[in-house]
Amino acid sequence: MVEKIISESEIKKLIKQGYTQEKIAENLGIHYNTLLRKRKNMNFIIRKKITSYPNLNPSSHLSYILGALLGDGNVQICKVRIKKWNVFIRQIRLAVKDEKFADSFQSSLKSIGLHSSKNLYGKLYHIGAYNKEFVLWYKKLSFGNIEKLIIGYEKDFIRGFYESEGSYYNANGKKYVAIQGTKKDLMLFISKIINKLGIYHKFNRIKVGKTSFSYGIREFYYQIHIRKGGNPKKLIEMIKPCIRNA
Repeated sequence: MVEKIISESEIKKLIKQGYTQEKIAENLGIHYNTLLRKRKNMNFIIRKKITSYPNLNPSSHLSYILGALLGDGNVQICKVRIKKWNVFIRQIRLAVKDEKFADSFQSSLKSIGLHSSKNLYGKLYHIGAYNKEFVLWYKKLSFGNIEKLIIGYEKDFIRGFYESEGSYYNANGKKYVAIQGTKKDLMLFISKIINKLGIYHKFNRIKVGKTSFSYGIREFYYQIHIRKGGNPKKLIEMIKPCIRNA
């Protein structure tokens, strides 16, 4: 069998992106031992695998991350086949149009000890991080667990979710806040946390039909709507979102 030709520049590019030896081998589609053998003939060092333990203690940054992940974010475990090996990828992802939001999320990941990358694909900024400990921890969380974790940091949690799913808009000269989603249990949980902040709001189920572009083949979506009586400006000033704030 002819061995795959890998250039030094390809490996250096992945090193600059912060990949470990294991991740470099995975991305290049070669076995880990093959990479180690090639490395001996190249005049540079690839960092060894470091077990990274993020700070999962309650904090403003962790609460913000959790809010964003329940919105536009995604935490997944994927099994991929590389040649004859099954590889499990544990990934934290966020894909958004607003670069300010992407940068804010990436900054919070760094604050709890998670290295991440930022890339622009089409019109979306993608933030990606790989961490087994965080992913396995996150997958076990219930709404009850999250509610306890964010005590004292409810504003940061709502900020993360609002930047994902919220809007602040004018209608007939008045300001309104709307936060929308398709999962009833999640939206009821968000409503509960907003109640804790002392913000009056309405919880609506809105019929969209089966041809909704935004929500796909769904009959309904759920909306938290804050009108003048609930003081939408108060919520915005309270959570201080980096986008949709004026």
